[in-house]
Amino acid sequence: GPFVAVNCAALPGALLESELFGYAPGAFTGASRSGKIGLFELAHEGTLFLDELTEMDFFLQSKLLRALQTQEIMRVGGNKIIPIKVRIIATTNRKPLEEIQQGRLRADLFYRLNTLDLKIPPLRERENDPEQLFARFLAKKCERRGIPVPTVPEKILAVLRRYAWPGNVRELENLAEKYATLHTLSPFDMPLISEFATIGMAGADDEDDTDATLEDFIAARVARVFRIENGNVTRTAQRLGIDRNTVKRWLEKAPDKTPA
Repeated sequence: GPFVAVNCAALPGALLESELFGYAPGAFTGASRSGKIGLFELAHEGTLFLDELTEMDFFLQSKLLRALQTQEIMRVGGNKIIPIKVRIIATTNRKPLEEIQQGRLRADLFYRLNTLDLKIPPLRERENDPEQLFARFLAKKCERRGIPVPTVPEKILAVLRRYAWPGNVRELENLAEKYATLHTLSPFDMPLISEFATIGMAGADDEDDTDATLEDFIAARVARVFRIENGNVTRTAQRLGIDRNTVKRWLEKAPDKTPA
């Protein structure tokens, strides 16, 4: 059946409601005189993909829950019940249970949706994926440019393997595009290509400083995880297996990484 996707973070509540459920003729100022079919109806007998579900308005979550339970919808401003048969796939980059505790996600909606739970680990936890994905993305970018796929030096492959990838797969894909671009601009300038790792991934070699003390190494490691966790002390502590106060103490020893 059809596959219909919507980014819940890209639209405000009222607009997202009219996109999902559609609206009747003249339902609100500026509405089409003929009305509009919603994404639920477009996805009938198929799949509706709700990206970034936890960004959805809390009121709209209750309306979504009702639609899932009854398999019926009503257009905004309408008075007709429309039966639907739709598979829902919902994604979030947040932890749902934490969002429930913070009051941003309805618990009943989460448990209604959580029939099959798929967890995709971040790129930094997938040992062989960065190198393989880089090769695939690079081939794709070069094909688009109509150029041969260049050989990637081992120096760069080594950086790909150990880099933490705070931007996840999107960062990796952009990096492949950068490599293809540099190679296109100067295919024979190997010094430029060999310096790509430090140009594209500043800070990836932080742990290679052999002159650093053990204390410096630990502080740098804590600061690195702190960056990966977007400045969240609690998640940094959980990831490293230490308490929050220890994280803060090490961050104070790392340059420019004092927690807010």
